[in-house]
Amino acid sequence: MAYYMCTNCLRIFCMGRQLDRCPQPSCGCFDALAEVDELILPAIHILNKKGYVTTACCSGHYVSDSKKTYIMFDEAVELPSLPDGFCFDPHNKNVIESVSSGERGMDAPVSISDMFEVYDNIISLLRWAEGLPVKELY
Repeated sequence: MAYYMCTNCLRIFCMGRQLDRCPQPSCGCFDALAEVDELILPAIHILNKKGYVTTACCSGHYVSDSKKTYIMFDEAVELPSLPDGFCFDPHNKNVIESVSSGERGMDAPVSISDMFEVYDNIISLLRWAEGLPVKELY
């Protein structure tokens, strides 16, 4: 099942098919939809509602070779703080990423610690998003 968030009205849709426009007739925005990983969706929704506009994200995947969680923000966003366990991407200051314990080879078995690392990143991100102030609009 895929999860989408309208980039204008911020409504969330759980769809069995890929969408590219907001399907909500009462919304009238017909703006673009962004596909968002299920685990990171609550934090992304909160951040956008508070005015911290996101442009890309990944929750991290304990079954793949990268457990790293990241969020890319609109270039106009200035973050007042970072979540615990996160830093700015050294190559792109619009991206925050989790400080990972390292990459796991594709052939390596999934461990409980791999799962907890991804979940802990998401919990830290959600707590941080909930604690951020609403961004002032100028």
